[in-house]
Amino acid sequence: MNENESGFMWGNFPLGYGHTSIAYLKNCFGYEDARNGNILAAQYVVRRCVKPKRLAKFRKRFAGAFVVPVISGKNALPTALANETGLKLWDKVYRIDTVKRKQLPAIKRLQHKPVFRGAVKRGAKYVIVDDVITQGGTVVALRNYILSNGGKVVAVMALAYSIGSYHIAPTREKYVRLFLKFGSSIFWMQDVGLISSFEEMTNSQARYLLMFSSTRRIHKKLAEMAIVE
Repeated sequence: MNENESGFMWGNFPLGYGHTSIAYLKNCFGYEDARNGNILAAQYVVRRCVKPKRLAKFRKRFAGAFVVPVISGKNALPTALANETGLKLWDKVYRIDTVKRKQLPAIKRLQHKPVFRGAVKRGAKYVIVDDVITQGGTVVALRNYILSNGGKVVAVMALAYSIGSYHIAPTREKYVRLFLKFGSSIFWMQDVGLISSFEEMTNSQARYLLMFSSTRRIHKKLAEMAIVE
């Protein structure tokens, strides 16, 4: 994978490493069992999906880094993928909130920030591993937690990504477009919890916000979701 040189606030953060499509992953035999905590099923699914040559290059490039899986609920796939990388496993960080983000509309996923707890080794390098990445909100929340506790996140790997989500770090172009489109009213997005800061968002999250014609339209969407709730 090439460096994402445009992820300027994240310091030349690489594109996300992936292996297969979401459709292939979800149709893989044993997928639901793996999501429900079956370790053997998770190992089987991961080995069916990973690209060995890509994995070998990844292992060589990030040798010495810890691999930290997104530990959330029963899902065994992130840990199985983490073990498959061959890097040193760091399973001391885990998610403590119970919001099922994949069941939320995109606008609500921006508001519901995952919460993590656990030990982080200061000065150590970490690679975040998950099964599927869409907006990347869980990944960025885990990254922020690791950074705030003295670690450094050097890469992200997932079995599959939604279209365009390989660009984890937000690009300079996205920041410029956000400010040109919304002006100073963009800070309202922080007030309502859509973003914590511009560094603490992903490229896909920025792309999603740019789909709205104005902050008024975003406000209307949030109001509609509140009525549904």
